[in-house]
Amino acid sequence: MAPMVAAAVLKTWNGLNAALRSCSEAYARQLLHLEQTGRRRKLFLLRIHSRLNYIRAARERRLLIQRARARTGKSPRKTS
Repeated sequence: MAPMVAAAVLKTWNGLNAALRSCSEAYARQLLHLEQTGRRRKLFLLRIHSRLNYIRAARERRLLIQRARARTGKSPRKTS
């Protein structure tokens, strides 16, 4: 997404949260960088980092499961 659009998202807390709900990992990374080099608001940085970490962890979990399935040819058992 263009930096101008990302900068507009960072204007308000509600705008940030709305954008983070459906953003990609790359876009969250861009928002984090813009906030770090811009206003550096602690709550915004923590919120963006939290969402980025959630997205990254979900991606890594998917990759782990895909690799496990590829090696065994079976679905891994659920542990709950």
